Amino acid sequence: MRKRQPVPPHSGSARPQITIRAFGSGDEPGLRQIFIRAIEGLTTADYDRRQRAAWAGTAMDIAAWNARIQRLRPFIAMRGDVMAGYADLQADGLIDHFFVDAGHARRGVGGALMRHIEQQAAQRGLSALHAHVSRSAEGFFATHGFTVDRRQTVHLDGVALDNTLMHKRVQHLPCPIKQQRP
Repeated sequence: MRKRQPVPPHSGSARPQITIRAFGSGDEPGLRQIFIRAIEGLTTADYDRRQRAAWAGTAMDIAAWNARIQRLRPFIAMRGDVMAGYADLQADGLIDHFFVDAGHARRGVGGALMRHIEQQAAQRGLSALHAHVSRSAEGFFATHGFTVDRRQTVHLDGVALDNTLMHKRVQHLPCPIKQQRP
């Protein structure tokens, strides 16, 4: 059984509750669909058809995709019983994948994932988070306290895609001081 951590729903909302759970074997196909739908549905203002095809094409080799996702071991955001997004946190603070299904965008899924990653980073004692962020996601990351380190261009299958290296310092909450009774 997978451990789920509830995330409070927005007040006054009839939306299904968002929970975050750990990756499990067999999740790879669903995460692949989220990856492709996020690219195809949420990046059209920033990347042309050829760029989106090259980016989504990185998931076409199923064996390589499965191996990569198994290595990343992402956290999965569930809206009710449906996978709505996923993100990972690597040992050095890298967020390699952060994707929300286009059908669940702007409904609190990304925010729930980011809060979970920040909590995990603090628990792991990380001092900073960093990510190579698409132009489409730059505003979201900035809203969550990330700042731009540099803009860069990557090449996938001979196609140039611009992205941004961003980082954020991890805030560690002070441990409560236990008072001794006299």
